[in-house]
Amino acid sequence: SKATVSVLYWTMSKKNHIVNGIDTTQGPPWLCHAGLPSDGSVMGAKELEVFGDFMSPTKREVEMKAGVREVVQRHVRQYVSGDATVKLVGAAACGIESYANDTEMVIELPTTKDEVDVLRVVEHLCTDFECDLDEEAARLTMKIPDEQITVQLTCDTYNSKKRREASIIRKHLAANKGTAKVVRIIRSIINQMKLVNPIGLSYDAVTVLVIAFLEHMWRGEDLLWTLRSFFYFYSNFEFGKYSVSITSEGPKFLPKTHQNQMVVLHPMDGGNLCEKTIVGPITATFKYVLLSIAKWDTSASLSRGKSLLFNLLAHKDLWPRYMKLKGIPIEPTVPKPAAVASTKPAPEEDPSLAEASGRCEA
Repeated sequence: SKATVSVLYWTMSKKNHIVNGIDTTQGPPWLCHAGLPSDGSVMGAKELEVFGDFMSPTKREVEMKAGVREVVQRHVRQYVSGDATVKLVGAAACGIESYANDTEMVIELPTTKDEVDVLRVVEHLCTDFECDLDEEAARLTMKIPDEQITVQLTCDTYNSKKRREASIIRKHLAANKGTAKVVRIIRSIINQMKLVNPIGLSYDAVTVLVIAFLEHMWRGEDLLWTLRSFFYFYSNFEFGKYSVSITSEGPKFLPKTHQNQMVVLHPMDGGNLCEKTIVGPITATFKYVLLSIAKWDTSASLSRGKSLLFNLLAHKDLWPRYMKLKGIPIEPTVPKPAAVASTKPAPEEDPSLAEASGRCEA
């Protein structure tokens, strides 16, 4: 009968929404974590605040990343250069990092050395991490799987380009109190909407877009007003005529000098951060956000029993974050392989390490 089919469909749907025994239809994980109702009674500005806290790295995660930095610095000082330093760069250095972002670090050396050789030394020494060296990109990916932490490590000389970039962003963020929180929240929302991709927006481009908007018209209004105004501004922005820039103290929206569909200028060298971006899907999604805010905010949300961000964002992939914050064990999707004793030689006896280290010292 139709009733039986309906019950079976409901049962199967419920099973598809069970993650580690948790019913993900009960409400968004950020409200559940904060102990707030998911019936739409939480005001939009409050939910945005809670969402920002949920996406922020915890004190433990910050400390663990600092520990990774110290380990890498100790190894490069011993095997590469006694004057080497390891610096946090990117979003982590600017205070706008979410837990989902990879943490960027750069090894800074007093003189130029082969970057891949330096990273190869780190790869051989850091046996407590899962390491993957991309020689073509000269980048070492280091993971702590159980902690959901990923570090992207590169190498440069003192006062590296990445550190100078972070310094520029920090200067802009420091000019207006509360800016960093807004940037983190909007970056996280845009990422959850799957717009951070090769033909969409990069995190760096989103950061510039948000800072340019805030410096143009923000006066400390609440988060909901800011979110609505940001998406309204850029959904109507004439990307065909103007670029977005924070490279000077003057106008933030200048006539385009590049031929790409969207031009968001790098804060230091003026290059386009959106060379491959297709504008149509970006502005269409931004307009969808505006419609969702109008439909689901405050009293409208309450009458429908759902919160603003619950309806706006895909959030099933955020439940593991909830479980981690609550200390709930996350069941592996596949059996873990049996532990096998490492057969890798000790670092000081590893021939390839000695060879790479020797080239670094040369």
